[in-house]
Amino acid sequence: MSNYSSTLSTAIDEAVNTFNDDRTPIEGISYEKLRRKRREQWDEIIDSFLIEWGKNPSLLEDPDEGVLSPTNQSIRIAIGLALVMRNHDAIPPSRVVPDGEGGIAFELMRGEVFESMQVHSDCSVELLTFRNCRLLARRPIS
Repeated sequence: MSNYSSTLSTAIDEAVNTFNDDRTPIEGISYEKLRRKRREQWDEIIDSFLIEWGKNPSLLEDPDEGVLSPTNQSIRIAIGLALVMRNHDAIPPSRVVPDGEGGIAFELMRGEVFESMQVHSDCSVELLTFRNCRLLARRPIS
């Protein structure tokens, strides 16, 4: 049996904290500030996109190209989802886009992973997950 002790480093006498418990190591801001920032981003999505699309849907429509604006029902569902995700401190999407068929998509890009939560014009909702442009999962959300 080999003696592995020569390949191991010496014991550490004292552990060293690399960041405070109430701070995120990447952003260096407090958890409360991070939550507040996420909440503001969700509010911006709701106020500047979803509500505005509901007020003036014709801006998004192009009948010549067959592009439909989001339906009132899909906008209401998208606002409800955005509120739930905001209240659960979910990471805000990278973008929110109309799907051209009367629905709305919340899209989040994180490295090689792309997620799209789609609210369809028939009021169904599904989550699609891709890695390197390859579909990994397609799940209905109820």
